[in-house]
Amino acid sequence: MVQETENKDTNDQDAPLIEKSNVSIRATKARWFALILACFLNFGSYYCFDNPQALQKQIKDNFDIDNTSFGLLYSVYSFPNIILPLIGGLLIDRIGVRVAIVIFSFLLIVGQGVFTLGAYSNSFPLMITGRVIFGLGGESLTVSQSSVTAKWFIGKELAFSMGILLCVSRSGSSLNSALSPRFFHWFDNELWVPLFVGFCFCVASFFCGLWLCAIDRKADQ
Repeated sequence: MVQETENKDTNDQDAPLIEKSNVSIRATKARWFALILACFLNFGSYYCFDNPQALQKQIKDNFDIDNTSFGLLYSVYSFPNIILPLIGGLLIDRIGVRVAIVIFSFLLIVGQGVFTLGAYSNSFPLMITGRVIFGLGGESLTVSQSSVTAKWFIGKELAFSMGILLCVSRSGSSLNSALSPRFFHWFDNELWVPLFVGFCFCVASFFCGLWLCAIDRKADQ
């Protein structure tokens, strides 16, 4: 009887430790670090989306194009994305949000890289091609960002976390408007330089995505 009592006391003491070890990492303060990574996951996309707007005069003068041709840089991005987020959402549900983050982030890198190469080689059609590729990943990455954030904040501070995502993303657009014209002037009016800065931001966002995927995978284990 004494031995059974001692075993029961030992089990009662161990129970909180077992319960504590089974707490998901998403319920700890680590979720705020995941949110930081999620914020910068889309930072490069928002920075690069409005590259043409910040350099409108420079692009038009460099390629001697009118407003209609310049508008193509946005049209080829926007028109497909009337439908692409729906397809992207279905793809995320099928292949998982982590794989989707890698795919869509990589498309942004390729698209911005081709866009920059078009400016470097003075080829406007190549710049249009880059924007098409960029559009394949842009809005779908936003869907992925919201999806992975919901996993970390579902039922707790979800709306607040979404608000932070939007604030940081919009800061990317603002930073582009402030920096891109300056980089153009600082580097002897070379159009490709501010676009390459955007490319670097996309690469940085890609690595934030990889880090976020690693943490999210650990949380699922």
